[in-house]
Amino acid sequence: MLTRSEKKALHNKYPTAYPDGEWYTGDNVQLAVGQNVVVATPIQLARAYAAFANGGTVYQPHVVWKILTPNADPADRNDVVRIIDPVVTGTVSLPPDVRGPIDSGLAGVTTALGTAASAFVGFDQTAFPIVGKTGTAQVDGKADTSLFASYGPAAAPRWVVTAVMEESGFGAEASGEVSRRVYELLANQTLTGAGTATTGTRD
Repeated sequence: MLTRSEKKALHNKYPTAYPDGEWYTGDNVQLAVGQNVVVATPIQLARAYAAFANGGTVYQPHVVWKILTPNADPADRNDVVRIIDPVVTGTVSLPPDVRGPIDSGLAGVTTALGTAASAFVGFDQTAFPIVGKTGTAQVDGKADTSLFASYGPAAAPRWVVTAVMEESGFGAEASGEVSRRVYELLANQTLTGAGTATTGTRD
């Protein structure tokens, strides 16, 4: 989320894009519900969701899991040159009475009347329940950007999937579809594809 000093810095650097560098009470209110100026990369979203999913441990992102010998068999341990160990960079306090209600709310996003429900129609959530949140990034003069951040399976999270689809619609219209296809692979489910998301509810 954008802080008071960051908002001022953005105004000073890009006065046309950020014409007002002052901080108002309304900024606090809007940020509390995910509105206003939010600056985050897909990897930052994934890192935040991973920390929430695992109960508060923040890990350093890596793009490599292990290094193999040339022409290696990934299943053969003798072909592994090096494993990139996880690096903990911090922790976030997430007591059960705080995390629980948020987790329950996010679990409803991909089911029933949630904002990503249409993207997950036909996906077997009994076997692999997905917890997530849709988002819409709006920039003056551009079409909406679709975001979806998620983790699964819900009871024992192992994977985080975050998709940001520039100028491709709001909520789960595009990003939810992409995420669903990734989860079908991770959950070893049939690649059914999903119909175009038609939810009329914005985030």
